[in-house]
Amino acid sequence: MKKVITQVMVYLFEISLITLIIISIYSKIEIGSFFSWTNEFFTLDFLSDFGVVFVVYQLIIYTFFTLNDSSKVDALIKINSLIKSTLLLIEYNQPLDPIKGELRHLLEVKKDYYMFSKRDIEILEEIHLLVNNFGQEGISNKNILFRLEYLEIETEHFKEFYQLSWRNSFILRIGK
Repeated sequence: MKKVITQVMVYLFEISLITLIIISIYSKIEIGSFFSWTNEFFTLDFLSDFGVVFVVYQLIIYTFFTLNDSSKVDALIKINSLIKSTLLLIEYNQPLDPIKGELRHLLEVKKDYYMFSKRDIEILEEIHLLVNNFGQEGISNKNILFRLEYLEIETEHFKEFYQLSWRNSFILRIGK
């Protein structure tokens, strides 16, 4: 509960600070003084200005972070789907050629389509290596399966991580 209260306090501080900074800049442009809004502090005009700035700020932050995080989730969904498909094909002793082809296509052609991060590319390259090594003599299939299942858990964790609400706060995002 203590952490929740801390997060709420940080969030309230962030929106108050940013909103007051924007109101001060607007005040300087409109009237010539950064703090002319202090004369209207207890009026409906100030509340109206504060509300408008707050809504616009939240809209910009929410939109930017949502689109940014959605692109990351999209990439993780694709990676997770590849891992699950690979595990399914292995479980039913099916050839891994479709996965090899898809990985090759993703790494060479569609790298930018999913907006893969550097870490995502590293995971795709590791999956590609694991798939290519599966079934070869001297390489433990059990270790390959373990690594694929571990990557599956890791990608599912990050898919859920990017959907947490605190990620819509600029300061909390930096702090965590």
